[in-house]
Amino acid sequence: MFARLSRVMWVCALALVPCAVRAEDPSPEMVEMFQQVQQMRDTVMKNMQDKGIDPREFFGSMRQSMQDGTFDMQALQQKLVDQGLIEKDAIANIQTKAQSATLNTLKRQLGVTDEEWKAVQPKLQRVITAKSNVDGPGGMGGGGMGGMFAGFMRGPSAGPSEVMQKTRELSAAIADTASKPEDIQEKLTALRTAKKKAKDELADAQKDLMEMLTARQEGVLLLFGLL
Repeated sequence: MFARLSRVMWVCALALVPCAVRAEDPSPEMVEMFQQVQQMRDTVMKNMQDKGIDPREFFGSMRQSMQDGTFDMQALQQKLVDQGLIEKDAIANIQTKAQSATLNTLKRQLGVTDEEWKAVQPKLQRVITAKSNVDGPGGMGGGGMGGMFAGFMRGPSAGPSEVMQKTRELSAAIADTASKPEDIQEKLTALRTAKKKAKDELADAQKDLMEMLTARQEGVLLLFGLL
């Protein structure tokens, strides 16, 4: 049981910071960030114990939401805050540090100068945003670690993507036994349309970025799950 619970808690931690940045030679700021993740995980577990909260019950809906593509990192974060398991400022602090460490790691692994980074970063951010739109804010819509990474780097202020909204609407319609076949079909079509639009934008953003990358740089971003 402990092993299963431990895996669930790591999913919780991954909802707060990107796990795709575990480089073979991590920078000091990356090492510090992962130490903070461990501390955050331990804090949440201790607070659950102190408040008498059953982790299995708390995270009960996570597995299903991951399977049906409706897992929302932001909703999980808010739930942790609302239950008094972690401070909102602590989440914001570690997210800021993690985003900075991640971008610095990408810049270092791409081997670009400060001047080159000014040209690469906007195109890279467009890819990150487009990928999170395809995979949803939870990053679990088929994009694996790259999707989770993109969902995190998109930032909480961006809100749910159109794909996530349509996924939720379809999921709710299917769960409602009173839904008419034509209503479900309408939401099916809406979701397929949103997915196609998001995938087309991602493909265009990736093509635009790759035009300015070397083969090595393209390989780096492919390993990060962004290409």
